[in-house]
Amino acid sequence: MIKIVVDSTCAPNEQYVREKGIFVNPLRILFSDKEYTECDSLYDEIYDKMAESSEIPKTSQPSLESFIDIYNEIIDGGDEALVLTLSENLSGTYSCACLAKESCKDPSKVTIFDTQSIGQTSIGYVYEATSMIENGKTREEIVSYLSKLRKNSAITFIPETMENLKKNGRIGSLKAVVAEFLKIKPIILFKEGVLSDKKAIGLVKAIVDMIKQVPEKVKHLFVIKAGKPDYFAKFKEKVLEFFKGIPIMEGTVSPVVGAHVGPSIGLAWVAE
Repeated sequence: MIKIVVDSTCAPNEQYVREKGIFVNPLRILFSDKEYTECDSLYDEIYDKMAESSEIPKTSQPSLESFIDIYNEIIDGGDEALVLTLSENLSGTYSCACLAKESCKDPSKVTIFDTQSIGQTSIGYVYEATSMIENGKTREEIVSYLSKLRKNSAITFIPETMENLKKNGRIGSLKAVVAEFLKIKPIILFKEGVLSDKKAIGLVKAIVDMIKQVPEKVKHLFVIKAGKPDYFAKFKEKVLEFFKGIPIMEGTVSPVVGAHVGPSIGLAWVAE
């Protein structure tokens, strides 16, 4: 049987993980005085810590040994591993997963897929892969299909402030000040491993522009947040109103993602 392995940034909730027997290899959040192993039961505590602290935490990928241990456990059980990781362009997690494959007991039993995304978009891929496994599809068939989905799938954010983007070096201090003064809201899009942004004047315009980016043939649509943004409830209402008749899931992105964008609202989708 095929067993799914994910890192904690693309892990569905813990109940789904238990029900489907998914292996989760966690990343870590590092403050100067405390270290967290990322899991969804700690999201609130980690985000509260971020809100209270002026420090931007560091993040750390899983170890090589942790991936090897997971692969060997799956192989010892007579199963195969399908590994889905966050984008190689954002983290060394994908490279680490590939290196671990070469050191496990049987590399032929391990297939690694770079989602070229993060967060709820990657969760959508997990849902698709789980369904395909239950329908008897092979690792090769699953990866082929997920690769096609990547072309129209993405995750996008509107940060509440520019502070985290400035501290992480995504934008300069002067640009951040000017943007705040002019009420400019960046719309950050991550698609096929590429980070891009566009700007809108005011939150309402930014939300409308973000909604318009969602393609028609959506298989999984998520309304998401990082941290506890003040306007998430109103944003969610707007999304539900716009996408009437389409199932929409609500989710909080992992703190590893939130550490880089700060308090934000967003959408994530997997589409054909």
